[in-house]
Formats: sequence, structure tokens, C-alpha cells
Amino acid sequence: LKLGMAHVPEDARCPAPELSLNQPYTEKSDIWGLGCILFELCTFLLPSADNPPVEVPTLYSSEMHELVQELLQPKPSQRPSSSVIMKNQFVL
Repeated sequence: LKLGMAHVPEDARCPAPELSLNQPYTEKSDIWGLGCILFELCTFLLPSADNPPVEVPTLYSSEMHELVQELLQPKPSQRPSSSVIMKNQFVL
């Protein structure tokens, strides 16, 4: 299985926006998936690639809010890499 050739199930709960445009699956698609998981843990809702996600509730820190917003950027090029995420003081 080559990177970019992975099959994404049609019933994926929170597919990255680029996948609906038949763009390849990349690390940035996984970053979107991480954002979906964090967003769902905070809100009990799934974000939609068609609509900007609602805000993370204010009971969570501004750092959590910022991280989720960065991970759920619609354009893959605007999402952080995994190495950038791991350097984030909030994640450590």
C-alpha cells in the first residue's frame, strides 16, 4: 500500500475535505482525523467538512480551542504537521 493510495471507506465518520475532491490521502488527512477526535471529545459532535465546526465549549482552555481550529483547517496545507503538533507546549 503506497502513501496517497489508501482507501478511505465511504462511510468514514469524518473524512478530510480533500478526500471528497479525490485528492490523495496524506499525513494532513490524518491531522484532520485527529482534529475530529478532539472536537468530538470536547463537543460530542462531529465536525463537517462542508461547514466550519462550531466552537469548542469555553470550559476548555484557549490552547485546546486553538489546537482544534488548527487541525480542522479545510486546506491541508494550512494544517500543522505531526512534528509541529508535538512541539506544541500544550500537547507536551
